[in-house]
Amino acid sequence: KERRAPAALDDEKKLPFIVVAHSFTREEMAAEDDSRALQHRIRHNALQQSSFLQEMADWEKDIRRRDRDMRRAPGGGPSSSETEKTPALPPVRGGARVAVRNATAKVGESAAQHTYDKGKWGKFDVDEALAEVDAPRRDVARRPPAEAPADPEAAQRALGNQCFSRGDYDGAIKSYTVCLGLRKDNVIAFSNRAMAYVKLKQYHHADADCTAALAIDPTHLKSLQRRATARDALGRHRAALVDLDAALAIQPNNNAIANLRSTVRRHLLACVDAAPFHTIPITSN
Repeated sequence: KERRAPAALDDEKKLPFIVVAHSFTREEMAAEDDSRALQHRIRHNALQQSSFLQEMADWEKDIRRRDRDMRRAPGGGPSSSETEKTPALPPVRGGARVAVRNATAKVGESAAQHTYDKGKWGKFDVDEALAEVDAPRRDVARRPPAEAPADPEAAQRALGNQCFSRGDYDGAIKSYTVCLGLRKDNVIAFSNRAMAYVKLKQYHHADADCTAALAIDPTHLKSLQRRATARDALGRHRAALVDLDAALAIQPNNNAIANLRSTVRRHLLACVDAAPFHTIPITSN
């Protein structure tokens, strides 16, 4: 008997085939290029790794072959092929024997036997050796503790003066700062620290310290003079002249302050001469 396909299959066979053309976008093409580049990179890395492993295997074979040749050679030395390549070394210069320490030791005697003499160790006094070691410690322990200064602020100020005299201005600033920590209204510490700042050309700090000192004692001569020096270096010549005039009012015959005032006045005149001038016409109505 004939078998017939279902009607649905017969109808499906009669349907025409439709081919749809797919157009790739730029993103899809770029992704495809990246995929190809990645595959190429992976293949290249695999080839490099394979080459490296092959070189390592060859190197291991070469080392094993050389080791085998050295073991087979008489005396465990290098093979004949390596001996031919290695040039003969020249003989050692001179044939004199070299004297060795402790030449009195016997040939068959070990190092421990001739180094540790039982007679010497029998005479060794352990207590005496320990007493020699402990003697410096006892001397240190017997030393009296350093006495604290009666006036710590004066001691720190003296230390700062020593640092300043040998040119250690940073150390002087630290000592004067400790003085101010011990006594906050110390005019001398403020003024001395300002002078150390002047030496380091830190004129803003010097101006501030002199101002703090003058706030405590407005007639402190050195603070006026040092603030004038700092302000002159900062270009504040008029303010420096004001400080110097106040100092001369306290000590009119001080030549150092008078000379400094002349220098500051000369700086001020030089600035005035260098300043630009513009002529402005004045019209009368």
